[in-house]
Amino acid sequence: MRTSLELPPALLLQLKVLAAQQNSSLRQTVMDTLERGLLAPVPGAGQSLALPSVRLGSPMALNAQQLSGDLSAYVPRL
Repeated sequence: MRTSLELPPALLLQLKVLAAQQNSSLRQTVMDTLERGLLAPVPGAGQSLALPSVRLGSPMALNAQQLSGDLSAYVPRL
């Protein structure tokens, strides 16, 4: 089935470069790219996003004078 698509020039250029790199036709490259996109999992569709857990250590108690000054002495060096 034939269809017409209006692609932004930058996207068309990317597809042409990809086709040349793969030694493939523009038509085949567009079809392959669309197929890969349609087969890719949809983010958020029944999947939860696992975020990394970072341990920062114990909370620090600082008084008002310490908060108004330079805090670099209280930041641990990695």
